[in-house]
Amino acid sequence: MSNSIQSSKKQNGFTLIEILIVVAIIGILTMVALPAYQNSVLRSGRADAKTELLTVASDQERFFSANNSYSSDAIPLDGETANATRITQNGLYEIKVEACGGGTLATCFIATATIVVGSAQVDDICATLTLTSTGVRGATGTGATTEECWQR
Repeated sequence: MSNSIQSSKKQNGFTLIEILIVVAIIGILTMVALPAYQNSVLRSGRADAKTELLTVASDQERFFSANNSYSSDAIPLDGETANATRITQNGLYEIKVEACGGGTLATCFIATATIVVGSAQVDDICATLTLTSTGVRGATGTGATTEECWQR
């Protein structure tokens, strides 16, 4: 009678091999998905930086039309502080503006977006993005051209 009772019981749970297979599958999926996720986060940060650079350029043009010179302020229409910087919406990039041209009138500007020091993101491919008053776009970093950084 005891044999018939033991044979009719089902064992519940997973075997060690089943658990190892599931862990291996999760590991493989993580190896594939994590770099793609990190790349998309970097690309979204770059998109915010590019958007903010274009906003700065637009603000600089409006400032120029009112004052006949560009400002060295990243927020030129605010009018409160000189040499102010601007932070992107996601907080990853800091925008600075350098006015160029001799004398008292700045006849051009260069806006630069750089990763905020201490942020969790490290973008070596497109480390800095620049935009000038003439619309020339630039980028510095390893492994990518200016066109690739501005298209991504």
